[in-house]
Amino acid sequence: AQAIGPVLQGLAKPANDLSRGCSADDVLHMIAITVNQAK
Repeated sequence: AQAIGPVLQGLAKPANDLSRGCSADDVLHMIAITVNQAK
């Protein structure tokens, strides 16, 4: 299992937060989530 987040909800547009120490995979996963939220 892999934890992904934080995912912010309730905003007018999708916005998410990544830590400075995140990996490239973390960035790709968050991009996919943000794109899905924007639909």
